[in-house]
Amino acid sequence: MKPNRTRNIHPVKDREAIGRVLGALGQSRLSQKLNQLAKAVHLGVLEVTPETEAEIVAACGGVALMRADLMRSLGLIEVGSA
Repeated sequence: MKPNRTRNIHPVKDREAIGRVLGALGQSRLSQKLNQLAKAVHLGVLEVTPETEAEIVAACGGVALMRADLMRSLGLIEVGSA
């Protein structure tokens, strides 16, 4: 017997935004980079220089932009509010 399917109560508002996010995630190699950071932290070899900190802050900014695009595309926030 097939499980019951339900419709998403928040239809996709902006497929182009989802495309941008998925493209950025695919090109970013984010999971590999996060894994490398985690490994360095566990080994105690991550030297936090101003450059390292700037790169981490930039990565967080990129994730925040992707999150905002996804939220807009799902209709969870209004365009221009994030």
